[in-house]
Amino acid sequence: MPCLALYDIADTVGFVGAIVNRSGLELSWSDREDLEQYLLATAWEISLTFDPGKGSVGFSTYAGNLLRRRTHDWVRQRNGRTVWRFSGGRIHTRERPQLVPFDDSVRHRLDESLAERDGDREAARDEGLGRLFAERDRARIRDEFAMGLEPPRRAAG
Repeated sequence: MPCLALYDIADTVGFVGAIVNRSGLELSWSDREDLEQYLLATAWEISLTFDPGKGSVGFSTYAGNLLRRRTHDWVRQRNGRTVWRFSGGRIHTRERPQLVPFDDSVRHRLDESLAERDGDREAARDEGLGRLFAERDRARIRDEFAMGLEPPRRAAG
């Protein structure tokens, strides 16, 4: 692969590879390739806006700091975020969602997760809500009668 030189970085591909090596991430071959390509494209993009006469740091320092942060962005984009750190030392952690297949091999686990709970039964509802459920058909019939409509006939059971 030909070398890509950007400002004071003679080999940007090698530079990006070193950042991925130092990241400590355990990546498959294809994920490593994806991350390296993402960082290489990001390095190219930031080189377009870098002004060497404006700051006191070289491009390699500027790009290195930015690309290390972009590594975390790539991981979050791919895997989702699980930890948030706030000022004052407060930390919020969220577990990753567990996907459940709908085939018969795990049907019992799905049934367990959807099992009836205390608040699911009609008897567990509050009294007022229970009256609303009991009255719903009668109120509809009264409304249809008041509007001059004939209510639908129910089939004999």
